[in-house]
Amino acid sequence: MAGRDDEMIHCNPDVTRAVFGLMRCRKQWADIDGGHFGLLYHPSEIFEEASAGQCAFLTEALGVQITRRSQTT
Repeated sequence: MAGRDDEMIHCNPDVTRAVFGLMRCRKQWADIDGGHFGLLYHPSEIFEEASAGQCAFLTEALGVQITRRSQTT
């Protein structure tokens, strides 16, 4: 998962893509709006998008089924 507008000077998008390409494991690229830390702010739309994507990937990759999701506010 990479922010389209990453403000961190050392987070080069070309390097990030190259490292992703070299990984020899189950993987899925996901671009998200915002910067490096934007997806961490809860509650927010981008947080929900990022966490839902991560949950979906891990659920499929680990072969588990989630029957109930609890929410905290």
